[in-house]
Amino acid sequence: MPFCSRKFAFIALCWSLSGVLLAQSGAEKACFAYDAQAYYGAIFRYQRHTQQVLFTHPYSLEVTVNRLPTGRHDWERMYGGPTVGVTLSYTHFGTAHELGRAVGATTQFRVPLRRFRHGWLEADPGLGVVYGNRPYDRETNPYQKAYSTHFSVLLRGNLNYYHTLADRWALVASLAFRHFSNGAMRNPNNGMNYPLVGVGVRYQPHGALVPIRPEPPTTPVEKTWHLHLAGAIAWKQVTFGTPRKAVYQGNLMLMHRLGRYASLTLGTDLIHDPTFDRDYAARLQEIKNTDPWKAGVTVGGEMHIGTLGVLAQMGLMAYDPHLFNGRLYQRFGLRYQLTRRWFVQTTVRAYSRKAECLEWGGGIRF
Repeated sequence: MPFCSRKFAFIALCWSLSGVLLAQSGAEKACFAYDAQAYYGAIFRYQRHTQQVLFTHPYSLEVTVNRLPTGRHDWERMYGGPTVGVTLSYTHFGTAHELGRAVGATTQFRVPLRRFRHGWLEADPGLGVVYGNRPYDRETNPYQKAYSTHFSVLLRGNLNYYHTLADRWALVASLAFRHFSNGAMRNPNNGMNYPLVGVGVRYQPHGALVPIRPEPPTTPVEKTWHLHLAGAIAWKQVTFGTPRKAVYQGNLMLMHRLGRYASLTLGTDLIHDPTFDRDYAARLQEIKNTDPWKAGVTVGGEMHIGTLGVLAQMGLMAYDPHLFNGRLYQRFGLRYQLTRRWFVQTTVRAYSRKAECLEWGGGIRF
């Protein structure tokens, strides 16, 4: 399928999913705002023997649908009226023969930082998926070491300033950074990292809304301990050309609710990773131990936004017979509460700046 056909099919799918993400339950009618922006920037080094920053003239076009806060939910009042948005993007990296082009879709949580007389400043972090049309290929694209799968995880970060022009229109200027990689599902995977500056406009059909001021919630929260049992699977490739293997992970975690929007987590990990033989081969070493099991302990936190949770944990690998990456590791991700007991989650397990695998799983809360 040609790139244009794939691109439009991908955008159509993401646009249909955005309707689900931005839907609002209840009788209260949601208000929306629409952004259109153009970006220009540079690319950080993605392979050896090149300069640190590459000025290949990359540019990006983005369209965003924002669901504006109404103050009906406790978390909106707590965080001062953040905006939930879905962004569709098209990026040309300036080297069509090597890095190619990409289309992406992200969801973001826009938090107001400061309000001015004629505008406001906001932080705009987001997470999504991206499709790149020129991944690494040993025969046709051997020097492209940034990404080796068509689909990757996309992380975005913006600092946006909006300047009001009229009741329904505003100018926007942005400082932005984008990163995407496949979480070591296939190598090479140095990742795409590129800073951008952008300008654009916002159209708000319903006119300006009254800002929501941060205030404490009125309903109490039960500060108790809960036990979480979860499992996950990841697909990992150590070196290019070798088959990917499944990595299984089980997690037992105690969670203490500190307040309405934050929890403390203490947990243990049990990991079955059969890719150790590839690590020995990549290092030209003899296999010294054939035990595929690893075990670790974690401490961290979770920020709650309605039924969505943002996870951040630090771990210590208490048992690892191979220790290719050291003992300290991190886990970051999202958890979605399907019911009061059941949840699904996706997380990235990393060692320092190196992502080891992208985990997909779920579990139950007791």
